Amino acid sequence: MTEPESVDAKEAPSWTEEQPWPRIRTWPPAELPALYVRVDGRWRHCWVVARHTYADGRVAYQVDIDLPEYDGRVNRLYWWDPRAMRATTG
Repeated sequence: MTEPESVDAKEAPSWTEEQPWPRIRTWPPAELPALYVRVDGRWRHCWVVARHTYADGRVAYQVDIDLPEYDGRVNRLYWWDPRAMRATTG
């Protein structure tokens, strides 16, 4: 079985008042899960701050990620896609 081709993660839009609230799962700071997220063709290690589950079944992960155009880590929300995200430990 071959692995699916990797793609870049797609950023999810911010919530608006016209939408139902997503169900949000958070973790204590000392227990944040980690992911590799593919951005600009490169796998980047990040910490998961929250998981957003929407009424239509879509899932997005809010992560702290180091992007080269910023000085330090930034917070981003990406749609779940196994071709663009990989679980990791620590």
